[in-house]
Amino acid sequence: MDEPTFISPAVMNTSRWTHFDDSSSLGATFRYVGKDMGGDWFQSRSEQAHYAQTIRPTRARIERLSQGEDEKPRFFSSIDFGLRDFFYISESGKIWKADSEVRAGQEIELVESDKEALTAFWNSARADFTTPLKAKIGKLVDQETDTFFALASSPGDQLIPTLRSIRWNKGSNGDRLLLVGSPVEREPKNADGQ
Repeated sequence: MDEPTFISPAVMNTSRWTHFDDSSSLGATFRYVGKDMGGDWFQSRSEQAHYAQTIRPTRARIERLSQGEDEKPRFFSSIDFGLRDFFYISESGKIWKADSEVRAGQEIELVESDKEALTAFWNSARADFTTPLKAKIGKLVDQETDTFFALASSPGDQLIPTLRSIRWNKGSNGDRLLLVGSPVEREPKNADGQ
């Protein structure tokens, strides 16, 4: 790993090819020193999943703009990449959806949506996740308000790079970068208009 990263084996559904599954306890030896990984990380002839997380400092965000008279929320994206399937749950629980792909540096145009559309998106977005991870984040759409949910249009450089020799199974939906968060208030301009 070229950047500081937390990595952990992930529990998978039980099969004849899994060593770390939901039917057994995790009994293995893992070493991660500097950029070197050793021990039982990658076992021959097995299906495995790993969870990797890193922090990348950025000022990219979804900013809340002043709300319109029709109470339609307004946002601006300063995220460096496009977003598709952008949903927002307001503080009152009303669901909104972007009517097209969200591009960096643009205001996000929203139209009213419903729980069924959000749930269908959410189930599709996490379809290939491991069972424990799917369960862990599964209820977010039922419990969160003032929260947005989106997929990166083209995850590419945003994903954490790993060993080139590993052939990752991208699942039926390909590479995915799922974003969940709360919009931030736009910073007021100072006296100079900056």
